[in-house]
Amino acid sequence: RQGNFLGGGVNTVTRSGTNQLTGSVYHRMRNENYVGTEARGLAVNPGTFTFGNTGVWVGAPIVKNKLFVFGNYENEKKNAPLHTFTANTGGQTVAGSVSRVLASDLDTLSAYLKQNFSYTTGGYQNLPAETPAKRYLLRGDYNLSSSNKISFRYSQLDSSDGKVISGSTSAGLGRTLGIGFLPFAASNYAQLENIKSGVGEWNGVLGSSVSNSLIAGYTTNNENRTDPGKLFPFVDILGPDGTAYASFGSEPFTPNNELLFHTYQFQDNVTKFSAKHSLTFGGTLQRYQSDNSFFNCCKQGAYVYNSMADFYADANGYLANPNRTTSPITPRRYQVRWMNIPGLDKPLQTLKVWYGGGYAQDEWRPMANLTVTAGIRLDVSAF
Repeated sequence: RQGNFLGGGVNTVTRSGTNQLTGSVYHRMRNENYVGTEARGLAVNPGTFTFGNTGVWVGAPIVKNKLFVFGNYENEKKNAPLHTFTANTGGQTVAGSVSRVLASDLDTLSAYLKQNFSYTTGGYQNLPAETPAKRYLLRGDYNLSSSNKISFRYSQLDSSDGKVISGSTSAGLGRTLGIGFLPFAASNYAQLENIKSGVGEWNGVLGSSVSNSLIAGYTTNNENRTDPGKLFPFVDILGPDGTAYASFGSEPFTPNNELLFHTYQFQDNVTKFSAKHSLTFGGTLQRYQSDNSFFNCCKQGAYVYNSMADFYADANGYLANPNRTTSPITPRRYQVRWMNIPGLDKPLQTLKVWYGGGYAQDEWRPMANLTVTAGIRLDVSAF
C-alpha cells in the first residue's frame, strides 16, 4: 500500500478522547550538568545550554459514546551555544577553542561599522542558538454507527533553528568556523521548520465481510530562512595566510532563500474477508507542489579584502568621497548577482507532480501459524 518514496514515514496519534474527561500537565528539562564532558580520554566542552518542554493534553466527550475530542499543546525551548570558539585576548595560545582572531580587531571593526555605517554587527562569541518549537494537535472522533467511524486530526509545528554563516566558496573564498575564523552574530541566520497538516479518515464495515478505509489530507511545510531584514554588503577579510579571518554583513545565501511544500493526498482501500483470505483493493492519488527560490551570492554584493588594513583604506576612501570612481586598494574579489528578467524579483522555481497508484493484495492463511502475502501495484507519475 506504500509507494513513491524511499525511507520511512511515521505519522502516529496514539491518544483520543473518551467518555471520561482526562488530562495531564508535564514539564521536562535538561542542561549541561546532565551530559558528559569526556570521550575516550579527550575533554569535550558541551557549553552552557538549557532545554525545557512544557505540555498539556486534554481528552473529553462532546456527546457520550458518539463524539470525542482530544487536544495537545507543547512549548519546547532549547538554548545552546551556536559555537564554543572564543576570540584571542592577545598572547593566548591558539588551540582548542581559542582562535587566532583578536578580540581587539573585532571590537574595533564593530565600533567602526556602527559609527560610520550605522550597522550593528552583534557579538562574536558566547552566541546562543535558540531552537523554539511549539506543537499543536487537535483530534476529533465521531461514531456514526457501530460500523462507521469518522476521525479528523490537525497538527502544527512552529519552529526555527539558529545556524552559523555558510562556509560555501560560492561567496568569496569561503570560510571555516574555528580557530582561524570568527563571524559576527548579525551574519548568521535561522532556518524555519513550520508544518501544518490536516487528515480525515472514514472507516466503515459494509455487510458482514467487507470493510472500507478512506483517507484524505493536506500538508504544508515552510522551510524558508528567516527574514534577514535590511540588507548590508557582505564582507570577508582575510588573514596573513590568505584564509578568512573575519566577516560581517548580511548572510550571503539568505535573501530570497525560500522552500515551500504542499501535498494533497487521497487513498481508498476496500478489503474482503473470508476464512483463509483477506483481499484488498485500493487506489491512491497525490498532488505534490514545491516552490523553491534560491539566490546565489550575492544580491547585496560581496567583497573580499586581503587584510584589515585594505578594508579600512577602502572604507575610509568611500567615506571621504562617496562618488569616487577609483579605490586606493584592489579588493581580492567582488561579486554581485541580480535578476535580469523584467517583472521577476526572485528566481522562483515551481515543481508540480501528480502521483497515482492502484494495487491489489491477498493475505492467505493456509495454516493458523502461517500467513502468505502477495500483491501487485501500479504507479504513474505526471510532471
